[in-house]
Amino acid sequence: MTKREKAEVVLSTSHIRPDGSGSGRTPAGERPQALLDTQEAADYLRLSRNTLAKWRCSGGGPEFILAGRKVLYAAVALDRWLSARRRCSTSDVGK
Repeated sequence: MTKREKAEVVLSTSHIRPDGSGSGRTPAGERPQALLDTQEAADYLRLSRNTLAKWRCSGGGPEFILAGRKVLYAAVALDRWLSARRRCSTSDVGK
């Protein structure tokens, strides 16, 4: 099993929508959401765990899920966060 496969935690019985609501089941034809812990998310983004921890406190980082004391990141949220930071040049301030 690869590191990426180990990093994916799949929710098979619940589905979390971007608006936070859940249907209780994953809709037919839709892939369950992959969740990563802080270290796995840091590896995925090529950042340190401390950077993600600082951003959780100060803001500006990717969305995260707090499940009890466990911090999780949805893989789609990380991809969305990365896409929002895409630039064409160093002088591009974004949208």
